Amino acid sequence: MRAGELRHLVEIFKPIRTLGADGEETLSWTKDHEAWARIDFATSREALQAKQVYADATHEIKMRVGGVVTVNDRIMFGARIFNVLSVANLRERDIEYFIVAKEVL
Repeated sequence: MRAGELRHLVEIFKPIRTLGADGEETLSWTKDHEAWARIDFATSREALQAKQVYADATHEIKMRVGGVVTVNDRIMFGARIFNVLSVANLRERDIEYFIVAKEVL
């Protein structure tokens, strides 16, 4: 992947679960790291294959590996929020991630 393709500066958020005094679980998000990424609608061959498994996938995100991203995470680009549905470490080389995500509307 060429650096020029990575034109979206995204923020990766990790979930924080806490228990209140009444025992109710509260979910909040904390920023883990930033990364340059490419965000596209889910139309590529890889995304269409992923849509067979994740019917609600709306976007594919490609980014360099700079921190850990899991299916529990959330990606923000400006005011847009994407829930991570799957993460693939392309060619298992720890260079780039292929992420299938669903935009939260």
